[in-house]
Amino acid sequence: MEHRLDIDPLLRIYCEKWSSTENAVLREIERHTHLHTVKRHDASDMIQGRLISFISKILAPKLILEIGTFTAYATGCLAEGLAPRGRMISIENDLRRRSMIENNLNRLDLVDTVEVIFGDALQIIPELADDLDLVFIDAAKYEYKAYYEAVVDKVRQGGIIIADNTLWKGRVLNSIMDRMTQSMHEFNQWINADDRVEVVLLPYRDGISLIRKV
Repeated sequence: MEHRLDIDPLLRIYCEKWSSTENAVLREIERHTHLHTVKRHDASDMIQGRLISFISKILAPKLILEIGTFTAYATGCLAEGLAPRGRMISIENDLRRRSMIENNLNRLDLVDTVEVIFGDALQIIPELADDLDLVFIDAAKYEYKAYYEAVVDKVRQGGIIIADNTLWKGRVLNSIMDRMTQSMHEFNQWINADDRVEVVLLPYRDGISLIRKV
């Protein structure tokens, strides 16, 4: 059973109308994602994109890690807050997306700022630096707990981890859960009990968790 999370469509339009908008290239990437990709509903929308951009701008991170590049829409949003000479690493497991990602990063003028590494995030993360300011998790849902454990000790005090899709189509309310839903529910329980962080789970779209390293 799926439980609807989205607000009234008219309220969504109202929110979009009276929120700061993304730049024209990001708008085109979002539109193309929703029109031409199979997993279009997994992509961030305009409001979520503005939210993660807003958080990034508040933090002014020197180093961002993104787990799951997809079409690089969220990548572009997160990169907007980078400090001068800041950099971003994005990990993507699907090599079939390479051309699209590289094209979109070029259009966003982020080729020299964002390093995309193709491969298994759980093998790549241990080799990364230990001074992460901001992490965005939006990849294989059954690996969320493993991703979190791999990055949490690499995040500086006061740094932020953002985890997308943490309500998983509202199925976390079901009494009988499939493997994916159970993994997400266990992830939510795990971070809530972790005294290294504080967390707020927002019921927007598919759920988004904001996790702060204390």
